[in-house]
Amino acid sequence: MPITTLLEKGPTEIRTYAFDFSEVSEILAGQTLTGTPTVAGSPSGLTFGSPSISGSKVNVAISAGSDGTTYEITMTVTTSGSATLVGCGRLKVVAC
Repeated sequence: MPITTLLEKGPTEIRTYAFDFSEVSEILAGQTLTGTPTVAGSPSGLTFGSPSISGSKVNVAISAGSDGTTYEITMTVTTSGSATLVGCGRLKVVAC
């Protein structure tokens, strides 16, 4: 089951968020996150940095976005056992 994260940021902020896969059974069975994670958002309008793995988390810098818009974010990563994991999140962009 994918993780779900609710995030917030301002339209001019650049913030790094972590998608935590530590509760996923493949990780608990001794596998590790590997490869190059991918991230996507809908609707368009966000800018993503290069995702990086840190233990059971995938970190990604997110910038841009339109005030008042809630974006759906999908993070995909593989494990050392060749499983594909997907983390889902929502990012609401709110101006001060």
